[in-house]
Amino acid sequence: MSAEGDDPQPYRITLVGTVREETKRLAKVAASVGKKIAFLDALKAIEARLSGDPSQFGELRYHLANGEFACHIGAISPVAIQFAIHQGRRDVLILKISLLGS
Repeated sequence: MSAEGDDPQPYRITLVGTVREETKRLAKVAASVGKKIAFLDALKAIEARLSGDPSQFGELRYHLANGEFACHIGAISPVAIQFAIHQGRRDVLILKISLLGS
């Protein structure tokens, strides 16, 4: 058993560009097709995965900035995201969000 406080700090998640606005728009779209609860549940699950160990979520696609960022795609239905993990810090950047099947 590990002593309290031994767990690493969670990764900091940042929404880049218009991701916040797009998330709100997609929530409305999901609601209009009866998928609002699934959409919100998927967002919570994605946030948990990204804040814990983002390298274990989705698929590594490429690296940017001399290898400092590992760029991934990942999905939990009905949400898909593109995100980058900063290799030297505990930072995750969400670059794009989309609604699967729309």
